[in-house]
Amino acid sequence: MKGKKFLEKLAEPWLKHPYVVNGLTLIIGVMILFTAIDDPEILGKNMDILVAMFFAVLFIVGSVANIYLAIRYRSAH
Repeated sequence: MKGKKFLEKLAEPWLKHPYVVNGLTLIIGVMILFTAIDDPEILGKNMDILVAMFFAVLFIVGSVANIYLAIRYRSAH
């Protein structure tokens, strides 16, 4: 029961302000994508450009999907 309360407390910003949180995630994903394309050496010597692009696309798709679901959820209630 204590773990459930902790998870609810952890998810509270996402539930109350989904546009802000997912907007920041979207900005981070776009920044990683542009950095991977423009200057991949900044990301580190062990980071491959395809790995960085994969994570950037993962951030972008995830945040857009969450914003879409938040809009649908808000319009349904």
